[in-house]
Amino acid sequence: MEKMEITVTEKDDRTVIKISGRLDIVSSVEFEKSVNSLFESGVRNILVDCSDMEYTSSAGLRVFLLMRKRIESNKGKLILKALKPEVESVFRMVGFLSMFDLEA
Repeated sequence: MEKMEITVTEKDDRTVIKISGRLDIVSSVEFEKSVNSLFESGVRNILVDCSDMEYTSSAGLRVFLLMRKRIESNKGKLILKALKPEVESVFRMVGFLSMFDLEA
C-alpha cells in the first residue's frame, strides 16, 4: 500500500481516525490538516486506529506529538490503537511509547 488514506468516524464518545498506508513527510501534511480541522470542530477525544498504518516517519511522529499536546490542553483523551510491531518500534526508539495511551 503506497498512498496513505485517512478515514474519520464517530464511535461512542470519541472520534476514530483510521490511518492506512505510509505516514511520511508528504502524507503527514494531509494528516495534520485533518487533525486540525477536527480540533477546530471541537473534537476532544480521539482514537487513532493504526492497524493498517505500515510506516511512520519523523514528520508523522511530529503530528502525533502535536495531537497529544492539543488534546492535553483541551482536557481530552488520545488513544493509539493496534500499532504494528515495526511502527511500535519507531515509537519506542524515540521514547514516545510511554507518552501515549495504547490499546491493543
